[in-house]
Amino acid sequence: MVLLLSLNVPTLEVGEYTVTLTTVTDKNHESVTNTSKITIQKIDVIVTVDKVINYTGAVVDVIANVTGVDGKNITGGIATFIIHYDNKLGSGLLMAAVEEYTAEVIDGKAEFKGITLGAPGTYPSTIQYSGNEHYNAANNKSEVIVLPLNTTTESDDVSGSSGDKVDIVAEIVDQNGNPVQNGTAVLKVNGKEYKAEVKDGKATFKGVELPSESTEATIDYLGNDYYNPSKTTIQITINEEPEPEPEPQPEPVNPVTEKSVPVVPAAGNPIALVVLALLTLISTVSFGRKK
Repeated sequence: MVLLLSLNVPTLEVGEYTVTLTTVTDKNHESVTNTSKITIQKIDVIVTVDKVINYTGAVVDVIANVTGVDGKNITGGIATFIIHYDNKLGSGLLMAAVEEYTAEVIDGKAEFKGITLGAPGTYPSTIQYSGNEHYNAANNKSEVIVLPLNTTTESDDVSGSSGDKVDIVAEIVDQNGNPVQNGTAVLKVNGKEYKAEVKDGKATFKGVELPSESTEATIDYLGNDYYNPSKTTIQITINEEPEPEPEPQPEPVNPVTEKSVPVVPAAGNPIALVVLALLTLISTVSFGRKK
């Protein structure tokens, strides 16, 4: 005869146990003793971590979830979060090192606080759980996506005379208000380009020749691995040239009017009277000849 028994035993620690079962004698059965071995195994674990997406230089907290396949949150054991900066996905570029962070697992969670993200790129990450006396070790994979910083480019409007040569300065900052440290900026004025390197948040375009008429110019920050591009426009105003002053004209000269002074014979002068008489006589004789 075979008896099937179902027994409830208290929770046992992981390990191998010997179980001895002895039946009770009654009027129909003799006492029987049997021995068997029971192995209590550790429970498998599911460990996960979300994909991390943030900007270069950002300080982030990463949380891993650690639960058993029995659905229970795990407490105890150590979780390790690894960012493989030495394996930048899609580029083959090797970074300096692998970074590892550890945290204790409490109530199904491991919190990795204050992680500063490195250079922009997409990197594989690994989450590992060490296991404990009740649960097996486990690991899983995810990604860390580090984005370049957004930027803002600004510059003042310019005014002057056509042909003037001026220096135009553009200020470029990142999304946190910090000066952009490197890269190239391009100024375009009526199809003509000027280039300047960015240093400490500034790009200086030297000797920009102002055009013949007012126009709008663009400034483009080209960006790089660490910074996203940005652009702005400025107004270049050409001042109107003043009208030339007329040359002074010489003042007209009034002609001097010559005044005739009548000659009046002096009264009582005998010589004058004789001359006058002679002239009268000659005149009379001349008219008489013509007749």
